[in-house]
Amino acid sequence: MKNRIIKIGILSIGVILFYLLLNNCINVGCIIKKIFSIRCPGCGLTRAFICIFHLNFIKAFHYNILSIPLFLVCIISFVFVLYDIIFNKYKLERFYLKFSNHYKVIIVLLIISMIYANVFKI
Repeated sequence: MKNRIIKIGILSIGVILFYLLLNNCINVGCIIKKIFSIRCPGCGLTRAFICIFHLNFIKAFHYNILSIPLFLVCIISFVFVLYDIIFNKYKLERFYLKFSNHYKVIIVLLIISMIYANVFKI
């Protein structure tokens, strides 16, 4: 029961944050960009997610090259959380455990994203 309440809380916070981001109620600034004057791998994700919701995938790709795969992971996670809450299963944990062994690929993608963002100055 406690696990189900935690999942409902996480899901509720996620839905509220997506709503606030889509309506431009939250202005998210990058601390790394402010301190070091370079773009981090996450720079442009908010603008890219807004572009994806407006079905402008090319512009989203230009804001952040990892935005589309990350958006798909967010949607899959959302579906698994709903499934876990409804059927009291643990699909989300199994999904992340299955892909947690591929951390080297994720690190390489983050480095490529950071280089792309700083070379092409989005």
